[in-house]
Amino acid sequence: MQQYPYLKPHLTLSQQVDLLTERGLHIPDRVYAERHLAELNYYRLSAYWFSFREILDRGPPLKRDETFIHGTSFNDVIQLYKFDRDLKRILLSPIEQIEIAVRTSIAYHLGEQDPYAHLNPTYIHGHFLKNNCRSSEFDQWKEQLSIKIERSREEFISRFKEKYAGKIPIWVSVELWDFGTLSKFYKMMRHNDKTSISKTFGVEDPLVFASWLRTINYIRNIVAHHSILWNKNIVDQPKLPKDRLHEIFKITQGQRNVERIYITICILNYLTSQIDSRSHWHTEITQLINSFPTTNMTNITHMGFPSDWEGF
Repeated sequence: MQQYPYLKPHLTLSQQVDLLTERGLHIPDRVYAERHLAELNYYRLSAYWFSFREILDRGPPLKRDETFIHGTSFNDVIQLYKFDRDLKRILLSPIEQIEIAVRTSIAYHLGEQDPYAHLNPTYIHGHFLKNNCRSSEFDQWKEQLSIKIERSREEFISRFKEKYAGKIPIWVSVELWDFGTLSKFYKMMRHNDKTSISKTFGVEDPLVFASWLRTINYIRNIVAHHSILWNKNIVDQPKLPKDRLHEIFKITQGQRNVERIYITICILNYLTSQIDSRSHWHTEITQLINSFPTTNMTNITHMGFPSDWEGF
């Protein structure tokens, strides 16, 4: 594909409003629009008004014109942005809860067998011990962990180094694992150990659970970088169990829409309920979804929600 130099000029806030108006976006309050453009950035908001642009070709890939569908207002875009912002905020709580619970479960389960099981290849599936170019995936994981420990400014790590010589046991080490470190280690564990861990979270198949952790880590990174989420295609998609589809996901065999956020929300809801049966997160997320700013161009089915969804 032929490439061209980027020649679009810098636009003042007033010029940005003029351009959007020329393209058919209804902006009754210029001051309101300029304030949000100054706060949020034109390019960031363009991801949210994409759904409101005229369709040229349904594709795939979907192609849209620069002009807006008749009747679209700047406030429609802002309300969608705010919903997405609130969605990302509300997802942080279960992600944190799951991360800590899985780290604790791994540390308890493996620590009972060997305080340094996370450094011992005996507890790693053979597939991840094979050399790939210079080192195995397990060796690469250990190297990254070593860097985290070396660079850590956590007080508990400093105290440990001052008082003890040698390796750091798994129940201390896990407190430095981020979700990526956690999900990669779980993937590398022996099958029986993975199964023991997954079953404590109500998931029989450890491969399904491993995929859930990878997906949650992917979503966590989207949230951390403040990227658009509400209608995003999930790249690292979760596997679904062979049964309990309606119980966990409110779907049937023919509704496996794993590339949108709905399935991940169901996973977070299910795991949160397994960790704490008293959790009210399902009520919070239901209230948020019910507040979705529905328009002729946007609704919750674009998030992967079934058309007959009524709540968790």
